[in-house]
Amino acid sequence: MRTLAPGGRVLVVAELYAHGPLAGVNRAIMTLLGGRAWNEEQHRHWLEEAALTNIAVQTEPRHGWIAVTGRKLPGEHVASAQ
Repeated sequence: MRTLAPGGRVLVVAELYAHGPLAGVNRAIMTLLGGRAWNEEQHRHWLEEAALTNIAVQTEPRHGWIAVTGRKLPGEHVASAQ
């Protein structure tokens, strides 16, 4: 198990996410490859569920890229299984 230090930040980057008219195609391709494609709200939800704050989502729809950042407040414990 790994934890994020108080005041620490997390960055999630994906080269493919489910968006726009091709969201279903992206999901189908990732399923064939044994993966999954998630949309912006799902990425945001994960960080909210981990009690992170200052969550920001940046996308580049033309290339299908997404970056999501969040911050752990000082004194809070956020753990993830690794």
